[in-house]
Amino acid sequence: MIKYIFVLLLAIQHHTHGFMLGSKSQNVLTSSTAHTNRIYKKRIQRRQPILNIRTREELVFVLSEKENDTEDEPNDRFLPNKLIRKDIKLEDTTLLLGDVVVILLICQVFGLMDAMHKPDFWTNGGFMAPVTHVPATLSRLLQRVSQLSVAWVVSSLKNDGYSKSALVDDESVFKSTITTWVDFCAILILSSLFVAGVLEGGASINGVDLLRSTIYTLPILLGYRLLYSKYS
Repeated sequence: MIKYIFVLLLAIQHHTHGFMLGSKSQNVLTSSTAHTNRIYKKRIQRRQPILNIRTREELVFVLSEKENDTEDEPNDRFLPNKLIRKDIKLEDTTLLLGDVVVILLICQVFGLMDAMHKPDFWTNGGFMAPVTHVPATLSRLLQRVSQLSVAWVVSSLKNDGYSKSALVDDESVFKSTITTWVDFCAILILSSLFVAGVLEGGASINGVDLLRSTIYTLPILLGYRLLYSKYS
């Protein structure tokens, strides 16, 4: 009777503790082995806090996946899709250079309009006034060109505006240009707030110039892209 009770106690101990990796053995699990397995399980759970390991099968699966992972191919199964970077398509560099040139011409026209609205423009000779080596409006021109061109190129790259699919037909040109223009307006407004608030020490924003930059840019660049898609 005592022999059967001893065998029953050993069976209950084996069923309660068990082996962590599920390897069946005929040896009885000692207390030191159970303690070691509990420590190993805690280490595994600390290394994988996002995995809730509850069963033996889940632990075996995690260990097998860890062995298959390599340094060249990291484990990104748990990365959300928003963190996966989208490839930037720059298939038409000529269109990019053309956009920058058109924006430069637009800024030149804006500078001419600003000069013509000054009271002393016509009194100083108008278009016949002598031109200095370094025009007074050069710094403003460079700032405007860089701000508009960077905002447009970044928004166009974001919306695949320089890919071949953006110039297939007129519909694709319209869609690509309008989506690019929407992001362009957002970037231009944010950059204007940054320049006025940080770089210029809290200066006021010229709302008329900002509105003019957003309104005139769309039809001019849209017309340029339509012509480019037809004759390129």
